[in-house]
Amino acid sequence: MTEETKHDHAKETDGDISQEDELKPLLVGSSIFEDFITEEAPLVDKTRLIFNLIKRYERPYFLARPRRFGKTFLLDTLHDIFMGKWNNFANLAIGKLFPKEKWESFPIIRIDMSSFGAEEYGNGVGFSTVLISYLAGLAADFGIELDTTSIGNAVTSFISRLSRAHGKFGFLKGNDKDVVNPKNVVLLIDEYDDPLLSNINDQAKSQEIRLVLRRFYSAIKANIKKLRFVFITGITRFRQLSLFSSLNTIKDISFEQDFSTICGFTEDEISNVYAEHLEAALATLKTRGEFEQNSTVEDLMQKIKNWYDGYSWDGTRRVFNPDSIKMFLESAGFSYYWYLSGTPLLTYLLMNKSSEPFKIFDKDLEITTPLGLEDTIDINSTSFLLYSGYLTVSDASGNLPKKTYRLEIPNNEIKYAIERELTTKYFVPSGEADPPSYLAGKKNSLLAAFCSLNEVEAERRLSSEFSTYDRKLYEGGGENIFHLLIGALLKYGDDLPQSNHPSAGGMPDLVFPVPGGDDRIVIEIKYHKAVPRPGEADSNIRQPSTSERARILEDVGVKDAGSQPPAVVSDRKMSVLKETERVGHILSGLIDKAFAQIAGQCYHLPYMEKEGKVYAAAVGVYDIATVRVRFAEMVWENTESGVPSINELHPSAG
Repeated sequence: MTEETKHDHAKETDGDISQEDELKPLLVGSSIFEDFITEEAPLVDKTRLIFNLIKRYERPYFLARPRRFGKTFLLDTLHDIFMGKWNNFANLAIGKLFPKEKWESFPIIRIDMSSFGAEEYGNGVGFSTVLISYLAGLAADFGIELDTTSIGNAVTSFISRLSRAHGKFGFLKGNDKDVVNPKNVVLLIDEYDDPLLSNINDQAKSQEIRLVLRRFYSAIKANIKKLRFVFITGITRFRQLSLFSSLNTIKDISFEQDFSTICGFTEDEISNVYAEHLEAALATLKTRGEFEQNSTVEDLMQKIKNWYDGYSWDGTRRVFNPDSIKMFLESAGFSYYWYLSGTPLLTYLLMNKSSEPFKIFDKDLEITTPLGLEDTIDINSTSFLLYSGYLTVSDASGNLPKKTYRLEIPNNEIKYAIERELTTKYFVPSGEADPPSYLAGKKNSLLAAFCSLNEVEAERRLSSEFSTYDRKLYEGGGENIFHLLIGALLKYGDDLPQSNHPSAGGMPDLVFPVPGGDDRIVIEIKYHKAVPRPGEADSNIRQPSTSERARILEDVGVKDAGSQPPAVVSDRKMSVLKETERVGHILSGLIDKAFAQIAGQCYHLPYMEKEGKVYAAAVGVYDIATVRVRFAEMVWENTESGVPSINELHPSAG
């Protein structure tokens, strides 16, 4: 194999990959750049972006990305570049942009802060002692002995002595000749916030760590003239983690458009670099019967996008989770790889069963810069959810300092992972020996009540469930909480129901098919709390008059129902299957309002133009535990509107 073909997998081309060759190793979980070269593994080339980083360097860089998103691999790539290992990059973008004769080796201090987890110190051993010992070990590799009297002295002696011992020439300057550069030490710090996040529930340790880190970063700032290049990664961006207060010259590129894809894979990168593995995965899925035999790689990519795409830090360019992609290709199976790869930070957030986690399901969630930089480390904050990977930027508008970001859940992997976490935290009693079986039984009972259109049983089960939670949970979260809890339980163990799925004229709260047939149920949930928020009236629900209620429940036509005009004119009507005694003035209004909203939207796509009946379920919740459920069948009339009736489309639908 020639040198040119040896690294074809890393080229930015669309060349075909021979199916006769054995699949290249994916090196799942490896963060060592050189392994991908020596093992000839598929490699997504990010070195053009890295070249731009180095060329533009003026002050220390900071990049925030969620865990297992390629930060360590990026630092290892930077490490090999500054080591001057041109041969590893000969066929990559940076090797072609910068000739071999201009590459030079620099002394590199590489610090992995995730080495200082909770188990590394305590029992009388302070964080300062552990960090100084770690730095001393790194220095010993260069034959340097540190001043270990304090963390500040250790950092200063390390940088100063390394700079004097290893004076080198400039590199990647773009000049015709090398230029002597006294800034010759490269500093790479990975997971700078890990010590604090690992001890987030221990106030004493957190305070100690903050003080040590403040001195650590202050010492780096004092020696900045000796540093050629500084790159720091982490998950969060908070004042108390000292980086942004002690090293205030830092340049945060986390949300810069030019570097928004420096971690993660774009769709084109996956299609080009992993073409061979995609074909193999599709063949396996067909063999298992999970994909139709006539399915294409494009069909597979669409499902992969639903599961692992959607991350964005500029609101425009989107990337896939790289770890999840490689694990999917290795196993040819969809799973919650990111969620299962470690204890998610969301676990801490859910421990107290507060209303905060439900922010992530707010359809109108917005945040204004500066992102992060809260005075305290608040895992309940929206910024924390964004930085840790549970939210992403769907759109950005305006300019600094008042730039606004709209946030959303990135993909199904995160959405389903959150729902798995929620069902475990909210529905399983403490001490339950077999949570999966317990949840499966609870889910099947509620699903059976809905699918059999049993209003009494559905009400009983929902009332019993909701009554176990703190009132503050509902008062703080509103209807989103009920959408999420009902949806998470009904879909436990599978992908149903669809939550907030867009349709032709609106978005129902939940939609799911009745198992074993083609019938579907559309659920609309309305909630009213007994205790108003400050400044609000006791009830913001307009109670329908007798004539209005008769029109809504007996003959719901879109032209008349609801306070908002319909998006699409239709001849659909709803007929209530049965009407039981109404309980409570406000609760009745909730049910009527839910039916009116269903009728006031045109849900005929994609749910209606199929075989099977479509049922509407109106769920009204008042004061946490008072729940009513009413069912109706959604039917059509053959009128001049031009919208075909369900019976015309499929006579068997009846």
